[in-house]
Amino acid sequence: MKKILISAFSCLPNRGSEPGVGWNWAVLAAEEGYDVTVLTRTKCKKKIEPAIPEEVKKNLHFTYCDSSKKMRKISIYLEYLHWQWKSYKYAKTLTQKQGFDKIWFLTFGNMFLPIKIYKLNVPFVWGPIGGGEVVPKQFWKNWKLKYKFPHILKAFLTSTVIHNPFVMLPAKKAEKIIARTEETKNIFPNDIQEKTIINLETLLDIKGFIADIPRTKIEKKSKGLSLIYTGRLVPLKNVELLLRAFQICKTEIPDLRLSIIGDGNDKKRLEAYVANNHLKDVKFWGNLEREKTLIKLSESDIFVFPSLREGASWSLLEAMALKKPIVCLELNGIKETTDEKCALRVKVNNNDTISTLSKKYADAIIKVCKISDEERKTMGENGYQRLNDFFSFERGRKLVHEWLD
Repeated sequence: MKKILISAFSCLPNRGSEPGVGWNWAVLAAEEGYDVTVLTRTKCKKKIEPAIPEEVKKNLHFTYCDSSKKMRKISIYLEYLHWQWKSYKYAKTLTQKQGFDKIWFLTFGNMFLPIKIYKLNVPFVWGPIGGGEVVPKQFWKNWKLKYKFPHILKAFLTSTVIHNPFVMLPAKKAEKIIARTEETKNIFPNDIQEKTIINLETLLDIKGFIADIPRTKIEKKSKGLSLIYTGRLVPLKNVELLLRAFQICKTEIPDLRLSIIGDGNDKKRLEAYVANNHLKDVKFWGNLEREKTLIKLSESDIFVFPSLREGASWSLLEAMALKKPIVCLELNGIKETTDEKCALRVKVNNNDTISTLSKKYADAIIKVCKISDEERKTMGENGYQRLNDFFSFERGRKLVHEWLD
């Protein structure tokens, strides 16, 4: 039985996003017969210990390293950096005592955030990692500085990666690199790309998800088709483009409706846009309980997702699990998650502005609205099949062996 040490800064059961990444891959590796030790933050312990599946308790172990509350108050990224340096000492001691066959670095999966665990003299798997995914400049150049700065920094980091020791040292040391997207793989030099494979980080327990879907649905009371967006309301999610596109759609499809589920610091501005443009049939629901979100998603006809940058979006995977046709942008992780059979993907060109892209996005929504119910159903079925083929736990079991054997 191979002994694997997993470094997972973020690791919690029954969660999406980064916490789910750490937990799901660790459990799958244990289920597949590896002796797995997970190094994570002490504050995760209370939720982790009661949730360890009975069938893997013999070969799934967790050990904990404290993270800094002071750093977390400033930024989660400072907490992360502090924990990486501190947890390295724990990992070194564990390695000396237990003699791991492989170290797997899981979360956070940002290649530009420094790590130290690769320095241990053990075969090292890095990823899934991201960092090469960039937002086209025309969409962030007019944002406020606090939103724009990360993209300026990202542009600098991606253009200087071969001179960045925090990236190149672990990349050279790694036995295998798992890149979330093609964009991330392509910023590595050719010799590093040869040992890099592309795979998104998120998996969905389809059986468990379906069991969570409420059996009682609220009946539709309105005529016409309904669009739905679920996710944060921040500039990166590009919801203003969706509202602009919806405004165009309403001139051709007057009874079209749009539900927006989520919250964020862009919400007031988006609500003001709706009010100032006298947009009808737009409903901001805020953050809803999971059950209510699933009900709303189940009842809607088309999932709209205008985000500018993603890995494997949990919102997108849930829409695919509920067999919803999708209208999205053909960018980074969204492009990797979907295909042309389940989503109408709008290409973003270098000369696109928010106005021109809004028109293209509106045209895509109108096109999906005007196809038959049966064709929309087929798109949804195709999305579900793609989810099952590439992002299910069953797929994950196969990948674990490819990455760790």
